[in-house]
Amino acid sequence: MITKDFKEQLLEYADIVSIVNSYVPLKKRGTNHVGLCPFHQEKTPSFTVNSVKGFFYCFGCGAKGDVISFLMQYKHHNFNEAIEELAQFLGVPMPAKTSVDSVEIEKRRQKLENLKKLLLKSARFYREQLKQHSKAIQYLKSRGIFGKTASKFHLGFSPNGWQSLKEVFPDYQCSALQEAGLVIVSQPHKNYDRFRGRVMFPILNRVGEVIGFGGRALGTDLPKYLNSPETTVFSKSRELYNFFQAKKEVARVGQVIVVEGYFDVIMMDQCYISNAVATLGTSFTFDHFTLLSKHAKEIIFMFDGDKAGKHAADRALKIVLPGMKDNGTSISFVFLQAGFDPDTYLREFGPEKLKRQIKERIPLSQFIFSTVSNDKDLSIPESASRAIFSLKQLLSLMPASIFKNQVMISAGKRFSCSLTDFDDKLKSSNPKASSKKVEFKPSPIEVPPMSAEVRMVAVVIRSSDKKMSKLTKSELSWFLGGQLDFLLWLQEILEQGDVRGKDLESEFNLVQHSFSNDERNLFNGACELNLAIEDMVEDQKMQELEFAFLYKTIKIRYLEELAAEASLDRNSFDRVKGLRQEILKLKNSQVE
Repeated sequence: MITKDFKEQLLEYADIVSIVNSYVPLKKRGTNHVGLCPFHQEKTPSFTVNSVKGFFYCFGCGAKGDVISFLMQYKHHNFNEAIEELAQFLGVPMPAKTSVDSVEIEKRRQKLENLKKLLLKSARFYREQLKQHSKAIQYLKSRGIFGKTASKFHLGFSPNGWQSLKEVFPDYQCSALQEAGLVIVSQPHKNYDRFRGRVMFPILNRVGEVIGFGGRALGTDLPKYLNSPETTVFSKSRELYNFFQAKKEVARVGQVIVVEGYFDVIMMDQCYISNAVATLGTSFTFDHFTLLSKHAKEIIFMFDGDKAGKHAADRALKIVLPGMKDNGTSISFVFLQAGFDPDTYLREFGPEKLKRQIKERIPLSQFIFSTVSNDKDLSIPESASRAIFSLKQLLSLMPASIFKNQVMISAGKRFSCSLTDFDDKLKSSNPKASSKKVEFKPSPIEVPPMSAEVRMVAVVIRSSDKKMSKLTKSELSWFLGGQLDFLLWLQEILEQGDVRGKDLESEFNLVQHSFSNDERNLFNGACELNLAIEDMVEDQKMQELEFAFLYKTIKIRYLEELAAEASLDRNSFDRVKGLRQEILKLKNSQVE
């Protein structure tokens, strides 16, 4: 018999977007996913899937429901058949024997069950090993962890031996151990344990099953923390440490606290703050946000107050903004004293002071303003314009809502500007906004892949010198008139610190939808371009010379455009003469 609790368990664990997307191609649009409705003929997508609510709805034919309803309607299943297929897709055992006409699904379910059995058996082995290794016990005591706390979180220890798991898995060479992330294969038939000499943290999924591990080295071994790899049962971008155990407390208080480490969660729980979860060696993702939004009215991010903590908070901000809506989950931030994480803060100052920090948390709107201001002197036009541009980028991530409007209104007062500065749609609908005289500016053009512009940006994003951030707004306006928004963003991101390579590409991917095709092509072309100076990356002088040469090349072209424009006016002889002299001077300096 299928109980209500079992149905709720499936709905809790199911990601409706990924399941529906396997039948109906979906595209992300704001916080929703849309596609052509599978239940009636249409040319314009009106079929919407909301991952936060776990619900689909068609504005064309009115079809609606949860993932079970979708399977019933799409595959013409009855209720029991839909439940059985969903359970097998998720790898959740049915309460009674089932018969589904899908051999592949059954094989997949059995494989997942087998991997989880291996992981559970390993967790029990590690837990027993902890009792036998006084060094590991002493380490936990030095971290202030009580015995009952270690037991509550099923902490264990992986011995130093290369094949310690062979004690519980006689068939040590079986491929399933590798698939579960427990062993590593260095050569054919030469396996060794992934985790050795580490305190072990079992990672549970949303229904309380062991799906992976985190391991902390006792000494100075690197890496300090080691996590299970991505497997068929474990995905770091979707799971959160302690979510299963914290669910009840999160529901009771309506809040969930997101931290960055295993010990942060454990020490907070030991101090009776039992609504904390942690990411698993990765940044906070939209899947994490979707999961927590279903269970909490407020998500509180808690970070170290140093540069790394601020950077992590900035990334979290960009993840949650697309999901912000009226009457949705609220967001706030806590920044601890620099050099302290929740674990060390509790041990140094005690739980009452941490609870006071939580009580005095920073609301999302306030954090947005502090992020874009970034200690800038807003009385200086250049600083104010950069702050406004940064805020515009963040606002572009947000869906239309009363909250977004309130942020814009408040920002208008702070920065002494109008709403049209934040929303181009408002600007285009306001006749007065377009009546102002516009000075000559190069029109947006497609940037050739080997152009000086692409090469210059390629130099900038590879260099440790913040050259781009030294350009004034007036210089940026002629450098690439059609790509000014991109250049302002690049200037802003370079000012934040040493953000290059994959980190810079990740930052760009978060906001690329707000840029034009030309701007995206410019950035991607610069990333893909192979430069001779990459072999001389340590030669700062070479980089400076390359930057200066390309800068002059682009400015010469800009001045030539100005001279050609001015030559059409008979009264501009002196101006044309001055421009040509400047052009000649720049050309001569390039060959000196």
